Parts: sequence; structure tokens; C-alpha cells
Amino acid sequence: WKNLDGLLSLVGSSPAIELAMQRSQLAIKQSCNVFVFGAAGAGKLELAHGIFLGRLKALGLPATAGHCFPVDCRLLDVELLGSMLEIFADRLPADSASAACQLVLTGVDRLSSASLPQLVEWLNNMHGRCTVIATSSQSAAELSQRETIWAELVGRLATIEIQLPPLSQRRVDIVPLAHQALAESCKKAERAQLTLSPDVLDLLESYSWPGNTRQLRSAMQEATQMAVLTASIQPQHLPIAIRTFAGAASAGQAATVEPIQLDSVLLEIEKTIIRRALKQSPRNRAQAARLLGISRAKLLRRIEQLGLGDSISPESDQDSNTQEDA
Repeated sequence: WKNLDGLLSLVGSSPAIELAMQRSQLAIKQSCNVFVFGAAGAGKLELAHGIFLGRLKALGLPATAGHCFPVDCRLLDVELLGSMLEIFADRLPADSASAACQLVLTGVDRLSSASLPQLVEWLNNMHGRCTVIATSSQSAAELSQRETIWAELVGRLATIEIQLPPLSQRRVDIVPLAHQALAESCKKAERAQLTLSPDVLDLLESYSWPGNTRQLRSAMQEATQMAVLTASIQPQHLPIAIRTFAGAASAGQAATVEPIQLDSVLLEIEKTIIRRALKQSPRNRAQAARLLGISRAKLLRRIEQLGLGDSISPESDQDSNTQEDA
């Protein structure tokens, strides 16, 4: 499925992305509604468009033969939503396959509760005439917990549910994503392919990427523009936010180094040495003291002070009657 292979949102080898790829391929094969959820910038709208193009390809139709109508739910009130749905319905050819006609509802989790009954009714009336791909920052299960009408809406939209997790949860995909985004940027800028230096790779892998794949793509575009007269992207070519984050993280690590408690360390060393001497001279404190180069009385005091009495074998009667000065 070439339309999916080229999507930045599906680049990677993490289990989460492999599952998203499998579900996306299933969505292409089946003419049904799809629910895509994930963090902001994860590539939900890009994936919706990729599924639409994949369905057209499966039908043997060119991209121009399809009808894809995006609707941003975050910007609509009840009246405007109704108008947009009517416009989409009027544009649908009577003889088109439902897979070739797609309504993309972006940010469906931001719909007002007042709009939901109208949308549910419209979906019931349009069943079989088109497919719907809805994108959301929340999962279908989370939306279903809001109100009964939300559960009814999700039941019609989430025939196949696809999750696009944030980059922070699939860090193994960051480097492949960066290479793909850089290749796209170089092609768009009509310049030779650039490479990523080892220092840049370290920075990319350590960064938190709150903007996910959208931010990574933007970073590679900026780096491509900044890397003049060079064949390799260096740290200074990256956006300042990434370089600043790396510097702050290094400073934070240096500041949080735990101090060494020397007294505690020395006590543990002394305990280890005393235990070793007692093990070599079981039940004979005088012999153990000679191995340590101290008196028997001093050894007994240190055993008591260090709390070693319960962890060693008792002293023999003959040895306990032996008297030595401290």
C-alpha cells in the first residue's frame, strides 16, 4: 500500500505503529467508518487522507475520481455543521461507491453536545452512500463515557479504531522518522540528500517532541534551510527549542548527581571485612581479631556497634573464656 508507506505518521518499527499500519490496511480493504485518535501533531489527518487514497487505488480509480470533504468540528456550531453536511451530501454522485466518497471529521471530540443528535441522524440517513473518518484526541472508549449520545455517535464512527501514539511513547521510531522527514524536505527544496550527524541523532532521540511528527517534520525543514554549503545536518542547524532542551537536560543531570556519603561507604566496607574474617575463623573471635590486626575486645565492640551479632555464628565456649586486652 504505497499510499500508506509514504506517510510520515506510519514510519517506524515500534509495536504501536505496526498495529496502526495493520489496522490502516484493513480500513482500506473494507468500506467502513474509521476512528483515528492520538495526540496533537501525530498525523491523524494525514492518515485519513492516506486511507482515502488507498481506497481509490484499491478500486482502480485515480485520485481525482474521489470525493473527500474535510470538516473541522472545532470551528462549527449546530447551524454551521448542518450546512456543511448538506453541502457534502449534495456533492455526492448517485452512482459512486461509498469508498470513493469520504467525509473527514477532524477534532470530533470537540463537538458541542447540541450538535451530536444532528450528526447521528445524518449518519443514519447517509449509511451506504459514503464513509466517514473521524479524528480525535481521545479514544472511542473515553468519548463513550461522556453521555449516552456520545456512545451512540462513537458506535457509528469507530468500526475500525486506529491509535497514533505520541513520539514519547515510541522513541525507537524517532530516527527513522527524522530520516524520512529529511528526505521529504530535501526533495521539496530540490537539493541533494543531506545526512544527520551523530550529535544531531543524539539530540533528536533525547528531545521530548511535544508536537510529535508535525514538529519533527518542521524541525527537518528548518534544518534543511539552515544547512548551507554542507552535506550534513549539525546541531546548530536545528531549531533553538531542541538545542535549548538538550542543554537544559544536561545541566539538570549534572545538578542532580547524588553526593557520596563517605561515612556510610566506609562502614559498609568495615562490615564486609569483619564478616570475611569471622567466616574464616568461625566461632573463634580471638583468631578473627588476629586476622584483622586488632584485639579481641575491640572486635567484640565493633561487632556490637555495627549490629553484626545476629548475622554471625555464636562464639565457642573455649574462645569466650579467652581474655585479651583492648
